[in-house]
Amino acid sequence: MKNRLTVKNTLGMFDAYKGLVMFAMMLSHTYGLVDSLAEKYPDKIFLIIMSFLAEACMPALLIVSGYGFRKTTFKKCVKQQYKTLLIPYLVCICILPVVHLFAYYLMYGGARYSLERSFLIFLGGFLGLTSGPCWFLVTLMIGSVIFNELLQRFEGKKLLIATAVVALLGWALSFIPVQMLPFALGQALIAPFYLYLGYIAKKKKLFTSESNTKLMLILTLVSVVLFAIYKYNGLEFNMGFSQYPFGPISVCGAGVMAIVDIYLFLLLNRFTGPILNGLRNVGKISLYILIVHSIELVAIGNYAQYDFVNNWQGPVWERNVILILARFVIVFGCAYGYVWAKRYYLSHFSKTE
Repeated sequence: MKNRLTVKNTLGMFDAYKGLVMFAMMLSHTYGLVDSLAEKYPDKIFLIIMSFLAEACMPALLIVSGYGFRKTTFKKCVKQQYKTLLIPYLVCICILPVVHLFAYYLMYGGARYSLERSFLIFLGGFLGLTSGPCWFLVTLMIGSVIFNELLQRFEGKKLLIATAVVALLGWALSFIPVQMLPFALGQALIAPFYLYLGYIAKKKKLFTSESNTKLMLILTLVSVVLFAIYKYNGLEFNMGFSQYPFGPISVCGAGVMAIVDIYLFLLLNRFTGPILNGLRNVGKISLYILIVHSIELVAIGNYAQYDFVNNWQGPVWERNVILILARFVIVFGCAYGYVWAKRYYLSHFSKTE
């Protein structure tokens, strides 16, 4: 009984949580789903829980990234971001406009207009706008480089103050429309603060020490109260759209909510089963799922699901099931197909070259 609430520090400890975030992300991007569920009282409870997870998921993914962060030289840090994040991002923004061009033309016609819209989408991705695809990767890349530089110069309370000051600058940039701010700069400046929370969480064994149970209970209470205030006043924290209802307090509050979400889900790591194992498998390839979903959503999904919902004449639940299944089949099929093809190539051809 003593070790019931002990979280083990393992290599894939966050895989199940990242898998949950991927599912929540795709569900939240399903047009008409939230509105239809909000009509029934039992579904409202599900929406509240999902909203509690969704509003803190981007800070949570940054905290997870900070958990395993290691200080290195500027050159090595940039090289690491280039290999792990920049290359996938560049692939995404190159494939996306091509898919969009053919998909939009097939759906609506008009070669010139299809080409113009596709070019604008490419330009948005190239400039790293949060309205473009995979803005989170841009945020993580720039935020990681900044955090690494802060780690080189500060430690302890000074590091906390430094990341907080940089985050304040990022919050100040939220007053500029997101369409005008390149390279997700506002979010990228806030990111080091969340990376710090993950970094210090590992250093202080926040998730793995039983002595922190009371602290986690307090943080849970604080996050629930803050979330209740948001919902009571019709407010929402949304990092992608630079929505911070209470300014810096919301930035800190989202960090607390994210820590609570991560911790509560880590308590489930001791269990196995088809659902949790499925989430772990999804979490392991979350980068590919994020990229494929971004391409699917921007190139096809936004148009197709809008037309489908507004022309649907049958039961709403059937419509929702069709939308969700179609998205899951496309995204998971492409992501796992790529992973299989990559492994096949490496096992059959890389050794002979």
